[in-house]
Amino acid sequence: MNKFVKSATISACLSGILLICTVAHADSKVGDTIVTIGEDLSQKERKQILEEMSVEKETQILTISNEEEHHYLDSYIPKAQIGLKSLSSTRITNTSPGSGVMVKAHHVTWVTESMFENALATAGVKDVDVYVTAPYDVSGTAALTGIMKAYETSTNTSIPEEKKQIANEEMVTTAQLADTLGPDKAQELMKRLKEEVAKQKPESEDEMEKIIRLTSEAMGISLPDPVVSSLVDLFLKMEKLDIDWGSVISQVMASGEKVGDIIQSDEANSFINAAKESLQSFWKLVTSLFNK
Repeated sequence: MNKFVKSATISACLSGILLICTVAHADSKVGDTIVTIGEDLSQKERKQILEEMSVEKETQILTISNEEEHHYLDSYIPKAQIGLKSLSSTRITNTSPGSGVMVKAHHVTWVTESMFENALATAGVKDVDVYVTAPYDVSGTAALTGIMKAYETSTNTSIPEEKKQIANEEMVTTAQLADTLGPDKAQELMKRLKEEVAKQKPESEDEMEKIIRLTSEAMGISLPDPVVSSLVDLFLKMEKLDIDWGSVISQVMASGEKVGDIIQSDEANSFINAAKESLQSFWKLVTSLFNK
């Protein structure tokens, strides 16, 4: 083999190795990360939170103010519950298409991880891993503001103001339902209501009320009239926004698939083994060329 052909072949082999490594790296890389920090954290608390979230130096950090939190929550919960300080902090990481919205929370006592996931999906947030935390126990209501702000920045998109408001209202409504029904029943009720609204496409207030009453009764839940009215109002607002319920439901369902299950799957193992075999073959070929 002449030097030119040998050189070209080696270059092609090395390019192939680099391509495989690049693909493997792209598959294992969780994606771009943005962090939001509560404006009123002390320097000690800020350092603690950044260490807890394993934030790297190059990571973009946004600040969330108490005014921003009140802007989205004042209509739904008492101002005293929101408080006078912005403490909730979040880390949001873009994931692969179809992976869904997945939230993990620490020091959050009122809003559950599933409530965050459902509200974010309603707002149009897609395919992200989110971590929510605070220096000590907080309700968690203010964290949604930071998550949506980070998502807009990381994806270079804008969530309509109406969807941000609806997402916050949904989160608070579900948390309030959980106070009497328990978190699991409250979340399941909201999930089923979304499915029924997507299926039946109600066109009037009476039709929406019928769906809410029949769905709750089928679950063995007796809702007081004021609660039914608030749910009717919430879902009518959602209907006006022309929300893609199929996308919302799929985002939440996808988040139920745990990373550990993916890593242990036959498909993942097959990919890893195939990559190893390909790299070994390339290396043998390059070695044989140099030995000739």
